[in-house]
Amino acid sequence: MVKAIAIAVVIFSIILLPVFCYCMNDFHNPDLESKTTQGQIVAVDTSYLNIVVKMATYHDEITINVPHKTTIIKDNANASLSDLEPGDNVTVVYYNDSPGPLKALNITVTS
Repeated sequence: MVKAIAIAVVIFSIILLPVFCYCMNDFHNPDLESKTTQGQIVAVDTSYLNIVVKMATYHDEITINVPHKTTIIKDNANASLSDLEPGDNVTVVYYNDSPGPLKALNITVTS
């Protein structure tokens, strides 16, 4: 019986633990440098959890992934991705999850 439990623990460690860690990849690694940009939202994609922001400084458009844990503030209250609209002026704190997409940490709609 003890041997069966030990084998189950080993199987869990080898198979399920890496899967769990992969799913947890959505959490920000504090070693990655965060950046801030300001601009205007030109598109919101709630299916793929992305926004496209036209940056105020360079006028380039960047696509930023918005994980569920992202803090979004609009009208001085907590909001969700579906509350964001094209034309909203925003300040976005994000990080580069290379080789993955840019990921938002915080989005604040500004006046």
